[in-house]
Order: sequence, then C-alpha cells, then structure tokens
Amino acid sequence: GFRHRAALLLGYSPMLAGGRLGPRTDPQRKPIGEIEKSPARLAGLANEMSLLARLMERGVPFLWGRLEIASLIAGEIPAVGPALERDVNIRVIDHAPAAAVRADATRLRQALNALMFSHRRELFMTDELCVAIERVPDARPPAVRVTMAGADRIDELRRLPESELGPLVEFRSGLGYRLPIAPQVIEAHGGRIVSRN
Repeated sequence: GFRHRAALLLGYSPMLAGGRLGPRTDPQRKPIGEIEKSPARLAGLANEMSLLARLMERGVPFLWGRLEIASLIAGEIPAVGPALERDVNIRVIDHAPAAAVRADATRLRQALNALMFSHRRELFMTDELCVAIERVPDARPPAVRVTMAGADRIDELRRLPESELGPLVEFRSGLGYRLPIAPQVIEAHGGRIVSRN
C-alpha cells in the first residue's frame, strides 16, 4: 500500500520536473520540487516506524563488536544532521580515554547522531554542544556515562547524582522517529537515556 504509492509518486515526479508532461511555469517549480522530496521523506518515516516497532518487540538483530566510545562519537560529529541557522560546534570531552563498549556500531551511531542533533538544535545560550565521556566508578559490569549539554551547563550536569535524573520523555518534530528510536537502541545496549528531573 504505502510503499507502492510512494514509489508511484517517485516515478511521476521526474516526469513533472523534466517537463515531459508539459512546460513548467515558475510558480510550479517549488511545489514540484517538494513533490520530489516528499516520497523519499515518507519512505524514510515508514522505515523508521518499522524499525521502532521491531526494536520495541526485540525483533532487530544486532551485530555486536567492541568499540571505543570517544572515537565512535567523534567520528559521528561530521554527520550530525543538516546545517542550522547558526553555527553550533560539537566538542568531545574525553575523561575516559580508550573506554570501550560492546555495541552494534551502525545502530549506536544512528542513536548518538539523533541525540547530538536534537541537543545541538535546542541550544540557546551557547554555540557549543559538549559531549562528556567518563567511566562510572564502581559499576559492575564497567559502564560509561555520556553527558550532552551546552558548554554553559555541561559541568553542572556531569556532577548531578542519579537521584536527580529521570527518564527522557521527548518526541520533538523534525527528526521523524529517530529520537524515539534512540532510547530503544541505547536500552538494547544495556544503557538508558536520562535527563534532569
């Protein structure tokens, strides 16, 4: 059903854009451009919805490997979402050199990308998003804590005790289902996403 309709739109939109169905006028150019983009966006949303449902049912296979978390995050920074109206830098603060995690590289990258993009977009008081990585003392099995915040708040948030943290409940627009997918992926890795209560 849905995928078939998206495929039909994708098939007809090049004909419209190329003028094979008649000459285009200037007022038609923008709507035709949006028509060309829409099926791809809808197909992407359908894929994200499918992935979210499978993650919630624990029906997604993970390809586990050992990854250094700082390298994984630093490698994902250039791919963090589209450009914003203003420049926002992302800086990794690594207090746990060579800390490694057991992870599915592709899935964890996607989750971290969505979280960094969302945080970067929400910054108001600073133009720098900091991503602090540190080992959790006395954790069994060993654990890593990743804190994301603006440069103006990162130190305060890093020092918060567990009692002041609660589950992240956030479904913002502009990211499709990538943000709701991120907690499912993090939980499948034995972690959780929390925010200040």
